[in-house]
Amino acid sequence: MGMTMRRLDFLKNSKHVSILIVPDGNNKTFGFRLSVSFCKVFAVAVVLFSVLIIIGLVNSWRLPGLVLRNSQLKQENQTLQQENAKVVQLQKALADLKEIDKRLRIIAGVGGGTPDPAYEEHKSSEVEHISGRGDQPEGMPESPMQRILSAEEPASSRSRLKPTSKTRPSLWPLEGWVSAEYSHADISPGQRHTGIDIAAPLNTAVKAVAEGDVVLVENTEEFGNTIIIRHDASFATMYGHNNLVLVTQGEQVRKGQTIAFVGTSGHSSAPHLHLEIWKDGVPVEPREYLSE
Repeated sequence: MGMTMRRLDFLKNSKHVSILIVPDGNNKTFGFRLSVSFCKVFAVAVVLFSVLIIIGLVNSWRLPGLVLRNSQLKQENQTLQQENAKVVQLQKALADLKEIDKRLRIIAGVGGGTPDPAYEEHKSSEVEHISGRGDQPEGMPESPMQRILSAEEPASSRSRLKPTSKTRPSLWPLEGWVSAEYSHADISPGQRHTGIDIAAPLNTAVKAVAEGDVVLVENTEEFGNTIIIRHDASFATMYGHNNLVLVTQGEQVRKGQTIAFVGTSGHSSAPHLHLEIWKDGVPVEPREYLSE
């Protein structure tokens, strides 16, 4: 015990450590001196290096398992992404089917939408200003628009409204779905579809597509409760198959003003609006003007 303590005291009090190497045989001995500080640093470095080697060996042993687990997680993630994409596609397809079902129900006249709540208010006040034409002529009935335009005075005096952005048709008359397009050619011998049909729930509000004067409010055989608005010297529009009509002949209407509610009057199997736009005395494609 005393010898050990003396050796430790020696190391503590010494600044250098001498190392002597004595080879076997007659070879010459040699030695060298190292500082105590260097020995301490070297010992710490050896310990740290040993720890790093042990950690490296442990990690190298675990690495194959980690690589395999990472590969499995990547594959599972890809599978989940694919399944999620399928779910999103199914949800979109279901939403599309619901929308198609809703449109078909509206077009077929069996519900599928909510009518404008303003209808009940106007219905209770019994706002309706429609005159009948009486007997229809035999053969192909004359278009209400053709009859109005042929009876008008020359363009120079027939409209008091000057052409402006307000008198140019641009506003869609209601929210719905076009169930029949405008036809440039006859859809049957002697018949053309000179407007578009917009399917919507019964009693949906119909709005004027532009500012103008109401020149006709009449119940016709083909289009039922019909409204014709002259906008300026060039444009006129017709709204057919209405249920309740809110305007009177000779009244001036604003762009976007509610003029009627969607119905099935005339030759109609389901609620919809028949809209025609005429320019310079001839029907034109409504979609080319409706942009708002």
